[in-house]
Amino acid sequence: MPKDFDLDYENIDIHTCRTNEELDECVRLQQRVWQFNNLDTVPRRVFLVSEKNGGVVLGAYASRNGKPLLVGFIWALSGVHGGANAGVSLYIEMLAVHPNAQNHGIGRRLLKQMKEDMLSQNVKMVMGTFDPTDSKLAHLYINGFGAIARRYSVNFYGKSSSALHTLSTDRLHAEWWPNLVQPKTQQDPLVHKNCASSESNCIVEVRVPAGMAQWKRLRDKRASKAQEDIREKLTSAFSQGLAVIGFQREPNGDGVYQLGHFSLAEIDTNV
Repeated sequence: MPKDFDLDYENIDIHTCRTNEELDECVRLQQRVWQFNNLDTVPRRVFLVSEKNGGVVLGAYASRNGKPLLVGFIWALSGVHGGANAGVSLYIEMLAVHPNAQNHGIGRRLLKQMKEDMLSQNVKMVMGTFDPTDSKLAHLYINGFGAIARRYSVNFYGKSSSALHTLSTDRLHAEWWPNLVQPKTQQDPLVHKNCASSESNCIVEVRVPAGMAQWKRLRDKRASKAQEDIREKLTSAFSQGLAVIGFQREPNGDGVYQLGHFSLAEIDTNV
């Protein structure tokens, strides 16, 4: 992957990856991002079968000297969920952006394209998981994708071979319902207003320390302590029937989950 200034990030082309060559590129990018061993790496045939059976494999291509270069992809599995609002669903299993191409909005653009595609299809719900200690992903899913979260899984994937997974693989389950209006905090995600503000719908706040990403890289003990604190507070709030309805970022770099009431009777709470 060339350096940032070698690529044209203004004109990202996003399209479905269907050919063996395109899917092989997704496998290689997956390995580059997470550095999985052979047991954890998703092979091309899984991407292929998934895409041919209602799943999604979208690739983001930047131009280099007039030639397309894969800089990111999103992979989602198709499924069916039950309950009163039963229907076709998608489960986002991977959202990968090459390390040298990050901070150019590629993940946001992939999610936006997927969202637009789903609005034109009969998909009732899109779900995905992300690391609760990752402020960038929380901002992307909650603010960028418009999701809410009301479930927390401890060590969801178990032991991982990825060098990025230095902590227990805890995950928040993000949900997006294309045809249902969801309550939000109605705030600029870059301007934090605490739960005491009359302009906020939140009841509980849970903080992600600004140093979390660095602590994880350095395997600092503060990372595991912060993860335990976030886990305890989020699971406690969820047990009270609250949901993550917003995510704010403070000037000091802290991330703030904002939790409030989310109640739509037609949604099965067990999806």
